[in-house]
Amino acid sequence: MSEEIHSAERQVTHASAELSALGVGLVDADNGEVDFPTKINGRPAAFSWKLGEDALAHWHYAGEEQRRMIPADWDQPAATPIRFRGSP
Repeated sequence: MSEEIHSAERQVTHASAELSALGVGLVDADNGEVDFPTKINGRPAAFSWKLGEDALAHWHYAGEEQRRMIPADWDQPAATPIRFRGSP
C-alpha cells in the first residue's frame, strides 16, 4: 500500500511539472481544475477548466475564485482581417 501511495504521489508531481512547463496552473488536483493564464481588459486573468467539463467555458481574474462564464462574443474576431493584394 505504501508503494502505491508513493507511486501516485510521483505521478501527481510529474503531471504538475508537465502542466507548469506548458504554462498551465494546477488549481485543485482533487477536482482536476487547471488555469490557462491570460490577460482580460489589461488585468491578469485565467481561463479555467475542470475535469469532466466538455469545453473551456469559464474564466476569472487573478486572485478571484469565482468562475465566470465566457461570453459567447469572445470567440468572434476582434477586427476585420487584413486583406493582401491578390487575396479573395
